[in-house]
Amino acid sequence: LEAVEVQGALRFSLLRSQAGAEEAQGQRLAMEARASELRERLEEARGSYVFAIEALDHKVAALEREGYEAERTAERLERALESTAFRTRMASVELQRWAVTTASPH
Repeated sequence: LEAVEVQGALRFSLLRSQAGAEEAQGQRLAMEARASELRERLEEARGSYVFAIEALDHKVAALEREGYEAERTAERLERALESTAFRTRMASVELQRWAVTTASPH
């Protein structure tokens, strides 16, 4: 009778161990599936990140070009303004000379 009880206890222990192993196997499979899903999401996030960084790099480059072009335009406008101011001063001097010449009797 004692051997039968020991055998029953061993069977029960074996069944419980098998159930635990099957549960652990199921959890392992679920965790592997979750890890795979997370790896996919990570790759998607990396792709999105790289795309966003590239887009920002292009935008920065475009803004740098626009800034450079704006600086050149401002320099050209400053030179044109200086030239116009110089011509205006020269015209004013010529007008003053003409006014002096025409105002004084010969």
